[in-house]
Amino acid sequence: MTTPADPRADQLVKRLQDFRRLREFLDLYSKDGSLRIAEIPEPDRAEAEEILERVGDLDGNRQAARQKLLADLALVETYLDSFAAKLEHAEEASRLRREYRELRARITGLPVDPDEGQP
Repeated sequence: MTTPADPRADQLVKRLQDFRRLREFLDLYSKDGSLRIAEIPEPDRAEAEEILERVGDLDGNRQAARQKLLADLALVETYLDSFAAKLEHAEEASRLRREYRELRARITGLPVDPDEGQP
């Protein structure tokens, strides 16, 4: 009995093949460690451009996911602000804001501002 193919694994194999091929182009055509697509002879140039376009699509998908994550973080921040406005939630809101700032710092790579959210 055969196991059904995992589309993510297939996509990963294709990406690895693309990166290996780009590495071959680097070995063949790079000058000082940089690859100048315009200087690669045809038909390798066309293949390199196609690979870079596929890899660029991957980066575009990551960028879209990152933008959604940042929008979600802003939504959480807005919710925490309205939650903190109620005095009965002040202690819990303070704890949640601290945790939120630490999480946001890990996601964005920006340092935690110790004065942020202080009255």
